[in-house]
Amino acid sequence: MTPAPAPTTTMAGTQSIAGLTTKIQDTAGDIPPSLMGATSTIVGDQLYLFGGRLQASAQVYNRLYVLDLITRIWTRIFTKNDAPSPRYFHSANVCRSMEGDKKMTRIIFYGGLTVSTTESNGLRSLGDLSILVLGDDQNENEPYWEYPELSCQKNIPHKRYSHLTTMTHDDRYLVVLGGQDVNAGYIDEINIYNCRQKKWHEPYVINSHYCTYRTAVSTVTPISPSISIPSSSSISGALGNPSVETPPLAPPGRGNNSSVNNVMLPGEEENRELEEAMHRQKLYSTIFTYSNYNFYDLKRTLHQITISNKGYVADFTDYTQSLIGSRQHTPPALRFPSGFACGHHLIVVGPNITPESQQLHVWALNVVSMSWSRIDAGPALAQGSWLRGLLYEDRNQFIVFGHPGRSMHADHTQRIVHFDYFASIDTEAFGVYRPPRLTFGPAAQEAGLALLSNPALSDITMISTDGYRVRANSNILAQRWPSVHSRLTPLVSPTTLSSSFSSIKYTLTFPDCYDILVAFLQFLYTDHLTTVEQNQPRILTRLLLLADLFSLERLKALTVHSLHQMLQISTAPDIYQTAALADCASLQIRALRVMVNAKKMIQQQQNQQQQNQQQQPRQQQQQQSQTKNLVDRLVSPIQQATPSSPSSSTTYQPLSKLLRYYDINVPIPPTTSAAPPDIGNNNTNNTNNNNINKINNGNNSTSITTDLDIFPTPPTPLARTPHQRVNIAPPLRAKNPSRKSSNSTTTTASPTTPHTINNFTSTSRSRPSTPSSKSLRKPSQTAWLPMTF
Repeated sequence: MTPAPAPTTTMAGTQSIAGLTTKIQDTAGDIPPSLMGATSTIVGDQLYLFGGRLQASAQVYNRLYVLDLITRIWTRIFTKNDAPSPRYFHSANVCRSMEGDKKMTRIIFYGGLTVSTTESNGLRSLGDLSILVLGDDQNENEPYWEYPELSCQKNIPHKRYSHLTTMTHDDRYLVVLGGQDVNAGYIDEINIYNCRQKKWHEPYVINSHYCTYRTAVSTVTPISPSISIPSSSSISGALGNPSVETPPLAPPGRGNNSSVNNVMLPGEEENRELEEAMHRQKLYSTIFTYSNYNFYDLKRTLHQITISNKGYVADFTDYTQSLIGSRQHTPPALRFPSGFACGHHLIVVGPNITPESQQLHVWALNVVSMSWSRIDAGPALAQGSWLRGLLYEDRNQFIVFGHPGRSMHADHTQRIVHFDYFASIDTEAFGVYRPPRLTFGPAAQEAGLALLSNPALSDITMISTDGYRVRANSNILAQRWPSVHSRLTPLVSPTTLSSSFSSIKYTLTFPDCYDILVAFLQFLYTDHLTTVEQNQPRILTRLLLLADLFSLERLKALTVHSLHQMLQISTAPDIYQTAALADCASLQIRALRVMVNAKKMIQQQQNQQQQNQQQQPRQQQQQQSQTKNLVDRLVSPIQQATPSSPSSSTTYQPLSKLLRYYDINVPIPPTTSAAPPDIGNNNTNNTNNNNINKINNGNNSTSITTDLDIFPTPPTPLARTPHQRVNIAPPLRAKNPSRKSSNSTTTTASPTTPHTINNFTSTSRSRPSTPSSKSLRKPSQTAWLPMTF
């Protein structure tokens, strides 16, 4: 058992899970020099490097190197016949085909640039095809070259370099997109080469510029629907209500059905949908192209190109609008991006070189949901030069060539790639991996479950740990379960036949409970996880342990795939523990990432709650402060309008309509009809202060509170002497806006002690007259009206 991986610790002391997914390794042997424009292709565990140009001497290579990704040793390969002409900025694609009972593997090289003595710039573009034959899957043959004859054919494409290529329809067609001619002019067309018939099809004109320094392309085949987790609703039509918690092969006492005939099979409608999906995949292949350009004002495009099985472009769809969104969830500006397909993901890789950072970025586009996710390589690739890489599909890894001691900016300027080191990034830890392949169709899977349910075709009894028995066929067990093949030899290959042979009862003890035994047998009979019961988290974790115990790689791949799809906050702890026991490091790291992200979310929610609790008193204080400021704003203009001493300024500053009518600082013209008010002595009597209505804000100034609608027209101002200041307040009751002048009393007081008597405020030097009981109001009985400005 492999111990659980621990997150790496950075120099800052923080833990990084991304450090678990990337590993840098050095290489040995015949290491190629640093090259410009060379191609690399992975076949099995071998990486083939061809062509390229030296930056210093401008020499162009046609050498072939092979790197063993297990031993990390480079070897230069010499083929049987002559290699093609030296070239760089060409393309290379793996092509697999069946020839009789042998599976042949080839690498197709197309186009590129080479040295020319006749051209003015010393270069010329190529348009030939060169095929490296690696041999078949049964024998290890020495590689050799093939050169198809194309001179007499029609629809031969233009010579080009810096183009993009991909394979479709099980490597039947080679699709060439865009590129440039020797004068750096764009070639806006799509060309398709039939690898079986060895001929070119008619080109398809496009309105987009495709070239290696701005575009990434790959053929993305959606995940096979027959190996996805079946939903209970899709099979409810054939089995009734699937929500009943009765196992499909329920033993006596566990449910309403006691026989093994009640097996949950996919419904006819689901089978029909699966067959149609498989048929569509045979008819059409989907190519996705992602481009980014104009790096100072970044532009992105995403196109989907559908190729039919006849070898022509059936559809061209623009999905650029799906890229519009937050920059946090889309790739940054990537220089010389490259594209690869893994499952239903389009992987886009390229260096992001800015004045602030220089780092390789790996992004994955889910072509089903059209959502981007970044594959974080962690701090391992934060330093050094890492420019080019390719997908190691068999191991769900991404290989990047480079050098940790070089400058990425300098190498990108010279367009060179180093091959002394390579970094491997675990893409499965981010949910990007190649799903298990389909081995049998829905009809064959249904037949296997029906065979398991037929006791007449069973000759062995399996006993679970809880004492329940299930009948099975020994030949199927021996073929699909190699660990018990030796124990089933008497049944599978009997040496002697006797009349009593049929009466012998063979039993086989299974190391788990009944539910797990049934799910295990369903896998052996179908080679898939097809039933709803098989795809329960508890059963999947037990099946994963059994797959690791009995070395069943097929079952292990299926259970890991299903657990990846079920991974969420509630299931992450159990999946993490099971993956650690079953030596599934990628699944374990991804489950750990889910738990860490869940912990971060909980901490953020708790911090948000604490901040909200701390902000509540602050908000209350702010509201109180705002209320106080509002009151001060309402009171302050009137305080400024009321003089604090006889020497106050008489500058006219209108505050409102009412104050323009009753501005105490406006000089009042003398009148002959009105007698001057009586001026008394300087003594001040404060005896009746408790019975007088006044508003005092602490600086001996008087505030007047009234309503603007009380007086529709301004009354006649009172006459005064030049040495007398009279503060006039309007009546406070809206019910009686017009008081008679007889009810208004003018009194004298000290300049520092204002009084409000009979709704008038005055400053004089005589004792105020005693108001009547009707005109004297208590503060609790005063109807104060709001003033608006």
